[in-house]
Amino acid sequence: MRWSVRRGRVAVSCVSSSILIGLAVSLAAPPSVGVDTRPLAQVLGQAEVERIENELLTRLYERGHAVTQANAAIDVALLPGRDKVLVVARHDGDTTVSEIDTTGPHSIVQLELVHHVLELVDRFPDAREPEAQPRARVALAGMNPAGALRSLVHGGVMVAPPGHPSDHEVCIVERGGRLLAFHPGAELGCGVEPPELRTLGALLPELAAPPPKVEPPAEEPASTAVPTPRQTSATHPTPDPDAASTLPPEAPAKPVAAKVEPKAWRYTSGLAVGALFRGAYVPASGFDGTAELMLAFHHPTGVGLAASANITPSGATELRILEVEASAGPAFRRPFTPRVLLLASAQVGALFHHAWYGGEPMVRRVDFDAAVPIRLLIALREHLAVYVSLIAGFAHRHRRHWDAADEVVWERGRFRVGLSIGLAFGGVVQ
Repeated sequence: MRWSVRRGRVAVSCVSSSILIGLAVSLAAPPSVGVDTRPLAQVLGQAEVERIENELLTRLYERGHAVTQANAAIDVALLPGRDKVLVVARHDGDTTVSEIDTTGPHSIVQLELVHHVLELVDRFPDAREPEAQPRARVALAGMNPAGALRSLVHGGVMVAPPGHPSDHEVCIVERGGRLLAFHPGAELGCGVEPPELRTLGALLPELAAPPPKVEPPAEEPASTAVPTPRQTSATHPTPDPDAASTLPPEAPAKPVAAKVEPKAWRYTSGLAVGALFRGAYVPASGFDGTAELMLAFHHPTGVGLAASANITPSGATELRILEVEASAGPAFRRPFTPRVLLLASAQVGALFHHAWYGGEPMVRRVDFDAAVPIRLLIALREHLAVYVSLIAGFAHRHRRHWDAADEVVWERGRFRVGLSIGLAFGGVVQ
C-alpha cells in the first residue's frame, strides 16, 4: 500500500502499471471530502474534537474518499448549537443539513456524528471535483494512518485514496510518538531508512506547495531546404546528433510498497441471566434459571468466532442437578445503527451433567450439544452495552432420574429454548 499527498493530496495506492489504469481508477473513485471540525472546539474539549476528526478522516479514507480540510468536491462542517450539533454538507451550491442531539454519552454522540457525516456524503456520489490541484504521494510505513491523516490535512495537504495520481513521494514512520518522514529510495522504497529523518511538520511545506510547472518545448519550424542526395541516401544516412534526445526515457524502478498493518481483531465479552425451557419437566416447574458467559472475537468485516457457557442448576427433593453447556463456533456481527448491532453464531460443544443425591455424588455424564445463540446489543457507551440473548439448543440425550420406588423424580428433554438479558464489554461498537 502507498499513501499519496496532493496539495496536497496524499494517497495510499499500489503503483500503477500504466497511466491509463491509474486514470481509470481515479475517475471511478468517490468524490473528495473536506472536513472542518474546528467550530466544535467552542463546546467540546480539544481532545474530544481530535478524536472525532481522526475517526471521520479514517472512515472517509477507508471508503475511498480523498480527505482535506476545505475546497473539496463535498465540504462538511460540524457546527455547534444548543444541545445539538449541525452537520452541514455543501456541494456545488447545494446544502444539506442533519441535526444530532448531544445530551447523551459522548461516545455515542461521536458515533452518531460519524454516521451522519457518512450518510450525507453518500448523497452526492457523483459530486464534481473542483479545479485540479497539484498532488504529492506519501507512503506510510507500519503505523496507524489516523495520526498522519490529521497532521497532513491540517498542513494543507489532501490525502487521496488508492489510484489517484501524485507528484511527490515520502515515507512516514512513528518514533516515540513523533511522526518522522524521509524520501524513499528508487529500488527499496520505504524498506530502508536513511540515517537522518525529518519531522513531518518540517516536510509539510514542501508537500503542500505546488510543484513547478514544466513548460512544453517550443516546436521548431519545419525546414524548407531541398534535401541533398546524401540526405536522401538509404545506404548512407546522415547521423542526427539530436536523435538520442528523442528516445523515450527509461521507466523508473518500481519502489517496494510499505507494509501497512491491517486492523486488529476485537473482542466482546458478556454476562447474562435468564431462563431455559426444556420440554418435558418433572417436577413441573416449567423453567430453569440459567447464567450465561459469552466471549466473541470479530474482524472488521463482521466474521468471527464466538464461545459461550450456560450454567443451569435444578433439582427435586434431595436431588441436586448442575448442568454446564459449553460450545463454540463461527459468528457473524451485523451493525444496524451506530449503537445497535446483531451478533449470531452456530456453535457445537458438550453438555456436562452432574447429579447429587443427599449431598453425595451420584451421576456424571457428558452429552454432545449444539446451540444457535442470537444476541441483540444496544450500546450504552463505547465499551459497554446491554444485550438480549435468544438461545435455541439441542442435547443428544433425554435425561431422567428415578427414586428407590422406580418413580421419575427429575426429567428434562433434549431441546431447549432460552432467553436472557445482560451486559457486554470490550469492543462493543466498531
